[in-house]
Amino acid sequence: MAFAVSSSVGVSLELQPGEITLNAPSSISLPSTTVSRDEQEVILSAGDFSVEDLKSADAWYYATISVWDITGDGEAIPAANVYMKLNGQSVVTEAGSDTGKVVIPSSILSQTYFPINNAVTIIDRNESVSGAIGKYKVTPELKVKIPAYQQPGSYSGTITYTLIERG
Repeated sequence: MAFAVSSSVGVSLELQPGEITLNAPSSISLPSTTVSRDEQEVILSAGDFSVEDLKSADAWYYATISVWDITGDGEAIPAANVYMKLNGQSVVTEAGSDTGKVVIPSSILSQTYFPINNAVTIIDRNESVSGAIGKYKVTPELKVKIPAYQQPGSYSGTITYTLIERG
């Protein structure tokens, strides 16, 4: 005589909050440009910048961008000559939940290009939202003003993205 016996067992799982991390391009190369008697503007995509929030409800943070002088064979191109704008008017949710609480600050939405010689907030999550967890992206566009009669040569600089978590 065949028979079957079954038993049920409860399963429990606790997921601990993860970390908040940022992802940025490893390098950005400006196109080659010829020296001119006039100031020139070079515009290019700075690639995707994202914040991955695996912490969720307790996370209040913001991310900034800034630049230092671009130095090289001639006189430095001042950091004040480097500008940025954001392609699109909102943060793109690449994965996770879109709560609308991870935003581009309104102070930079109205500006076409804004200088980044001082740190500028580009992503902000200023409210604790239950269930808000994901990867949030912006795609900055850079504009570099090359001064008239800039010495030919190779130049390099540093763009710094900083993630600041509020207590």
